[in-house]
Amino acid sequence: PLVSLYRFTDEDEAVRLANQGEEGLNASIWTRDHARGRRLAARLRVGSVNINDGYEASLSAIDAPMGGMGASGLGRRQGGEGIRRFTEPQTVATQRLIPLAPFAGMDAQGFARLTNGILRVQRRLRRP
Repeated sequence: PLVSLYRFTDEDEAVRLANQGEEGLNASIWTRDHARGRRLAARLRVGSVNINDGYEASLSAIDAPMGGMGASGLGRRQGGEGIRRFTEPQTVATQRLIPLAPFAGMDAQGFARLTNGILRVQRRLRRP
């Protein structure tokens, strides 16, 4: 672990100095004004920002993704982001309702109209 401390004259300079490095794993903001701390946190290019804490707050939040940005950005651990790192999504679908060919006595144009109608209904029924 590496800790860097720098003098700064205002918040803009502090953010600029913090963001100019290649690494971006964790930052710590110490302030009495939590809203101000959150505004500053949003400007930092790091994976985790702890307000009034070194690192324990974010590390102990097991549902919060933990990882860095920049040269420290090698993925995430913990939370949903962390578990997805170890998965390989695959879709397996079985057609059970409509065969991919016209029904007996149906021409290709009729089948195309039916298929397009079903797709329109599916689009309308999609969850937000």
